[in-house]
Amino acid sequence: MAFLNLEAAYKHGIIHNVEEQTIVSLEKRLDQEYSSLDFLNLNYMSELEKKIETASQIQERYKNMLVLGIGGSALGAKALQKAFFPFQDLPNYKGKSLYILDNINPKLMQAYLEKLNPQDTVVVVISKSGSTIETISQYFLAKKWLKDNLPAEYKEHMWIITDPVKGFLRNEVEKYGFFSFDVPPNLGGRFSVLSAVGLVPLNFLGLNWKELVKGAKSVANFGSLASHPAFLLAKWAFNLMQVKTELIFFNYLVGWDFLGDWFAQLWAESLGKDNKGSMPIPAVGVRDQHSLLQMFMQGQNNKGCLFLKFRKISSNIVLDFDLPKQWDFLQGKGLAEIFQAECLGTLMALSSRMPLVEIELEGPTELEAGKIIMLLEFATLLTGWLLQINPLNQPGVEKSKRLAKAKLGAKGFENENKELESFLSKKRSAKIYEF
Repeated sequence: MAFLNLEAAYKHGIIHNVEEQTIVSLEKRLDQEYSSLDFLNLNYMSELEKKIETASQIQERYKNMLVLGIGGSALGAKALQKAFFPFQDLPNYKGKSLYILDNINPKLMQAYLEKLNPQDTVVVVISKSGSTIETISQYFLAKKWLKDNLPAEYKEHMWIITDPVKGFLRNEVEKYGFFSFDVPPNLGGRFSVLSAVGLVPLNFLGLNWKELVKGAKSVANFGSLASHPAFLLAKWAFNLMQVKTELIFFNYLVGWDFLGDWFAQLWAESLGKDNKGSMPIPAVGVRDQHSLLQMFMQGQNNKGCLFLKFRKISSNIVLDFDLPKQWDFLQGKGLAEIFQAECLGTLMALSSRMPLVEIELEGPTELEAGKIIMLLEFATLLTGWLLQINPLNQPGVEKSKRLAKAKLGAKGFENENKELESFLSKKRSAKIYEF
């Protein structure tokens, strides 16, 4: 079982306050909007399960999967890949390999296209809108690579995950007959890890994704909202934001190091609106005890902490041999025990300094992963509603996209072209120094 511990949550000036009428209003809104909250209702899952069964048969011919996606199209899959398949990065690994190209990196893209065997590779292109410029540019390169090397069968090596009816990639599916999966219309990218976006790559590696979904559904099934862990977490985060501006996501889920990157997008893109929200700061235990903890403990007192840990660690390696006298207290102890001691020490130190919510998972299983994903997604939605903002859009990222397209010569961006001309024509300031 998983636990949410609020013992240290309402300390250090945090007020425990959300009016009963607000809870009633949230319950009513949740009931009204539930059918359109695809990440929560998972109504698409039965159809997706059939499609993944088909994919499971097709993918047997491939050794490698190259995923082209960015942001919500990559972060969830990458977090779970690193959590459940760390051996892919170990020496002499010979199993199926998943490569996620989640940024514009010319050197890395070239290396993949030079070193991967196209005959053994399926390329999966992920963009809900079908207009993500970074992903589309890589798609063109990958399609040419496949077509040049496999002219008669390249279409079989390209899968598309995108909107079911519209967008450039959906048009490409209809034009070329690529195998494709739908991203439900009401499912935003940062909430999409439990859709084809995350499950297709993870199924390729052999993840028990049905357990992942089972865990998520166990959290999504709620009775009284007032006592649901997602609401309790949202209420705390809302109250925290009244006096604190940063939220540390300190992750002691050993091996699940990339979960914080996924959470950072979920939280920042959902809640950073109307001068509201809190800045997520991902930290990984024990590594960041030796890099960030000093700032957390004695820097600005503007932080709260979400602290995640396992009740038990499934693997261990023991120091069962003689040690130097000064280190003899470690003899007979394992790395798991040392890790847990460091975890406890950091938990106690941080809770003495700042308001802290502790989340404890039973262990590193797909079931528990599904629970934490759904808990954090649901809590993010409710926090946005408490802040009286829309947590499902992201208007703040659109301007940079439009300016980039204008710079590259896309049509229909007259205002952005004027902004670019003004910005680029400014003379260098005397305050700019060469180094």
